[in-house]
Amino acid sequence: MLFNSYEFIFCLLPITLAGYFLLLPKAWRHGWLALCSFVFYGWWDYRYCGLLLLAICIDYFAGGRIAATPDPAKKKRWLLVSICSDMGMLGFFKYYDLGASTANALAQWSGGGELLPLLHLVLPVGISFYTFQSMSYSIDIYRGQARPAKSLTDYACYVSLFPQLVAGPIVRYHEIDGQLRVRTHTWAKAGAGIVLFVLGLSKKVLLADAVAPMADWGFSQASIGLAGAWSSLVAYT
Repeated sequence: MLFNSYEFIFCLLPITLAGYFLLLPKAWRHGWLALCSFVFYGWWDYRYCGLLLLAICIDYFAGGRIAATPDPAKKKRWLLVSICSDMGMLGFFKYYDLGASTANALAQWSGGGELLPLLHLVLPVGISFYTFQSMSYSIDIYRGQARPAKSLTDYACYVSLFPQLVAGPIVRYHEIDGQLRVRTHTWAKAGAGIVLFVLGLSKKVLLADAVAPMADWGFSQASIGLAGAWSSLVAYT
């Protein structure tokens, strides 16, 4: 789902806001935001929601264990569990096929057969963003920069929140921990948010989408002149 799509603007966004402000008790709000964020993410391919949920559960549990144990060695082991699981998932989807094809080429060059099957993996949208963001939770708790999240739904809201899930920026947990614990809503903040949303959407629809074909054309050329190169760079910027 895209931010400038009809599905988001006229369906998911109004439903999310209505549920958050009008329909649900305050205690359910973070869970509601997490649920809507999973719908937003799963619109592209629902199968990868399980991977996002797995990263959330592992890091939430690891962060809780880091905070609960007084033993520095055990803290470090749980931190390694978090980091290795996150980097393992990211590395598998990004580099498995590359590693397998390289290993097979070397095996064939040396007279052997195929070593590893190619899985033709599709890189999940936003996996780099949510992997490092989720991993920052365990790191911040290990360093004493943040307290554990009050609940799994609070933590899921932090990792999966749709405004930054697929395109960033990566937000460290200690930077937003206080906002998750104490939420203040004012008309001034709402007005500022609406202005920012409208400005961003306008730039996307009226400017970025208009010049994107020029940038795509420039980067698809095997050779290009000076004027074409500059126009493509400006369009990309």
